[in-house]
Amino acid sequence: MKNTIITGAAAIALAAPTFAGEEVVASKTVIEPAAPTCNLGFTGDIGVAYQSEFYFRGITGKNLYGKTQDTIIADANFAYGLTENFSFVASTTLRSLTDGDNLNSYSGGVLWSADQFSVELGYQYHDASNAIDMGEAYANVGFVCPWTGTNLNLFYAYTTNGTPD
Repeated sequence: MKNTIITGAAAIALAAPTFAGEEVVASKTVIEPAAPTCNLGFTGDIGVAYQSEFYFRGITGKNLYGKTQDTIIADANFAYGLTENFSFVASTTLRSLTDGDNLNSYSGGVLWSADQFSVELGYQYHDASNAIDMGEAYANVGFVCPWTGTNLNLFYAYTTNGTPD
């Protein structure tokens, strides 16, 4: 019982300055939004990948023997930011297929992006050593989900010259 009274007295003594002193005011914390990231000037990235089953526009690439082709892919992407929202973009993708063929793609365009939305308009050319040589005008509309960070895109390409075989 004596320990309980001493413990209670100590708690009241420690709490007394809070009640007897100046008025306690909750502080208001203001969080400023982050400044937009602006990538003015040149930016870019490069990558190398291995793909065990080669696909072009959803079609499996098969060689003369009917086997699915493996491919090694090297790509480079570049952008030149004009403003916080507008950029010139360019890319190249080099694909080396296991049967010795190549499928290389080159593209260039203009990109507008703001918050979670982006729109890209441009031209791309596919150069193959055996089957596909074609140019395309394209539009790519993108959205980034603010809750999950998932990037959703709608891509449309109109063939301007050549056709896939």
